Amino acid sequence: MTADTTLYAGWTGNSYTVHFEGNGGTGTMPDQPRKYDDKNPLTTNTFINTGHQFTGWNTKTDASGDAFTDQDTKDVTSQDNVIVTLYAMWDTVQITPNELPEGQVNVPYDQTLTATGTSGAVSWSVSAGTLPAGLDLASGSGVISGKPTKAGGNDGSIGDVNATMEWSADGGASWTDCPASGTITGLKAGTYWVRVKETADAEAGEHETVTLAEGAHRIDVKAGTGGSAWANTPAGDHAVNAEAGATVTVVASPDLGYELERITWSDGTSMPDVTTTKTFTMPSADATVNVSFKKIIYMVTAVPATNGTLTATPTSATVGETITVTAKADTGYELESLTYTPEGGAAVDIMAAGMFTMPAADVRTPWIPRTLTPTLAEVISNDGRTLVLLILDANGKPLAEVRLWFWLELLKDADTQKQYAGATETPVELAGTHVAEYGRPHSGCDVAGFGALALLGGAALLRRKR
Repeated sequence: MTADTTLYAGWTGNSYTVHFEGNGGTGTMPDQPRKYDDKNPLTTNTFINTGHQFTGWNTKTDASGDAFTDQDTKDVTSQDNVIVTLYAMWDTVQITPNELPEGQVNVPYDQTLTATGTSGAVSWSVSAGTLPAGLDLASGSGVISGKPTKAGGNDGSIGDVNATMEWSADGGASWTDCPASGTITGLKAGTYWVRVKETADAEAGEHETVTLAEGAHRIDVKAGTGGSAWANTPAGDHAVNAEAGATVTVVASPDLGYELERITWSDGTSMPDVTTTKTFTMPSADATVNVSFKKIIYMVTAVPATNGTLTATPTSATVGETITVTAKADTGYELESLTYTPEGGAAVDIMAAGMFTMPAADVRTPWIPRTLTPTLAEVISNDGRTLVLLILDANGKPLAEVRLWFWLELLKDADTQKQYAGATETPVELAGTHVAEYGRPHSGCDVAGFGALALLGGAALLRRKR
């Protein structure tokens, strides 16, 4: 050294290694070598913690140490040749709604997802599984939108059940009570058994097999007043789902007194009438089936009879209506029996009521009049030659006025008087007339001591009053 010389110290940063731990997250990250004060950013986090958002790093698992951000350029330590562990920090993320509402095939769907417990921009994606066909998730806004093109998942259902039934998803190994609401919901595609439950008095019924196909469309059967209806498919009876192209058979069961009126179905674009065939081909969309019923009008026939008239009102009616039957006997007759007879059934007595409730059948109303038995009553007049009597029925109703003449020779014969006085009383047949004359007048005939007992064959039978 021949002159003054200035020496300058040379410095290099201490070298250290950063080790990353997920702290509840999954995955791995390689160690990162760093030098003090070289401003080299930390490795970007790749750990995943479902339901949580990464918020940074810390030298302590409980966040009580030194904190660093993702890709932070700060030095983690000043020491040389050491390993420093950084632990991932997480915040819990709450996504709403917890469950997405059900969609319908070919019906627009729109649902916005929101996240709380996050900071900064949120990017949305499907982490597991797939969205139903026809739906998309916007990564920036969290909106699920579109039109579902087919059903799937666990949105299957079995209808037309009740609380007396049970169902099985494992071929009968275990059974679950059917809901009283009438529909089993939340079912995945598969084969199910449905049967009537065992009771204290009866064993369980035979099961029916119902198959829910993947990607099937919904069948909604609506029955009007007067009956019930359901849909059958090749996959099973009482179907609520069917694949496009499957043959759907509509079964209509009218209540008593009703009959099928019309069957139509619609996929939202048309409404064909299938009342005659009761079948249609399942479209590539949900189908709504409408079944209507109408009341059957039955006829009432009043059976005619001699010696009176019979009327029934009304002459046609539906089940449950009241029919009034009026029978009027001719003079000298009274009603003996009054019935109604349903077609194919037995006669029912309505003698007392005179009316009945219309059954589910055509009806005939036969009746029988009978001759009234007269009761002889007061003498209208008696001039010693002609005896005029008013004949009454058992209820005191006038039946006829009878004028009698007698032969003198008949009355003079004491033996004949005794004979007629002991004669058997016999009903009179008036044949509808109000005035009857018997015998012929004879001068000197005195009948003051006799009363008429009955009429028989055009002759008068007399007995002495006691």
